[in-house]
Amino acid sequence: MFYGIELARGVAALMVLLSHYAHWLTDGPTLLNFFWTGVDLFFVISGFVFARLLLSGQVSPMPFFIRRFFRLYPLYCLAVLTYWWLWPTPPQGISLLFDHLAMLHTTHSRAEAFYLNPAFWSLPVEVEFYLLIPWLTWLFRWRHALWLTALVSLLVRGVIMLQSPPESESLWFFLSVHITGILPEFLIGVGLYPLVQALARAPQRIKRRYTGLSMVGGLLLLGGLADFFVTQGDAGFAQHPLLRAYFGVLCALGYALVLAPLILITQSSSTDARHHPSGRTTQAWGYRISLLLGSLSYSIYLMHNATPVMLQKLWPSLSGPTLALSALVLTLVLAGLMHRLIEEPARLWGRHLSRRWHARRPISPEDI
Repeated sequence: MFYGIELARGVAALMVLLSHYAHWLTDGPTLLNFFWTGVDLFFVISGFVFARLLLSGQVSPMPFFIRRFFRLYPLYCLAVLTYWWLWPTPPQGISLLFDHLAMLHTTHSRAEAFYLNPAFWSLPVEVEFYLLIPWLTWLFRWRHALWLTALVSLLVRGVIMLQSPPESESLWFFLSVHITGILPEFLIGVGLYPLVQALARAPQRIKRRYTGLSMVGGLLLLGGLADFFVTQGDAGFAQHPLLRAYFGVLCALGYALVLAPLILITQSSSTDARHHPSGRTTQAWGYRISLLLGSLSYSIYLMHNATPVMLQKLWPSLSGPTLALSALVLTLVLAGLMHRLIEEPARLWGRHLSRRWHARRPISPEDI
């Protein structure tokens, strides 16, 4: 197990949370505002997690889709209904609720996409990536297909983004927030997998050198992007349309460069931590904390924009850092409850149904 990935999941969720709470914590643009790019980190993680399956050359679509459905959808439905209960009925009426439940809320307008919960915009993209996985698995059987696909997807993204003016409602905008525009970020995660495997087999001296370079390079890239975003903002993007077009991709690349050494470092200690879970070593505690953050990450991501509204309904005077801290605590508590009562049982049920499908139609796919 790459428990560094679980840690990264938790960090990504907390980054997005902090970006949405930033206006309660600071007066002007700060690094917290840049943390919305935690979504790009999520895309890289998804690509990495499914890379072994994608590069294996074989997948059984139905069992895979069953597992993904029960992993993603039950908790998402509960979150959608929670936000629907919290917010006033929108002008679109009940159709907005149905659009969200069908994950079509990013196909009509910005207002609809962000009405219930701004974080919901990334869920349709994730599902679209899942739907592509059987086709990509078949495609990646050919040598260099991954890199050619990545190159084509980068070119497609560039065309889409350069044709989509900021704040537009054009077809180009909608293409930019779906898999047509986001695929390169997933593929960066896929490409990270063979790189990590190669470094894991390399001599210790080479591994240390390249992991160090990767970490430094990733931090420098992310630092430069964060500085540009905080100091230049939309005005800077208007002057540099190419940077705007590939900003998310560059963030994804920066996160991938940081993830590589993190995965290798944690991989080397995860075996000991699993074999000695009761030990009070740094590795054992790191293992536990990483697994906890990873298990709560999806619930945190879905619910963090609901908790401030809940708190302000109970205490209208609550605001500023006190509201942000209270919302963070409530989000963590809700995330723990939702994971235990809904997310984990649904995931296990999905695995059970997937195994039953295997028993009926054994095709020997990868089990994710």
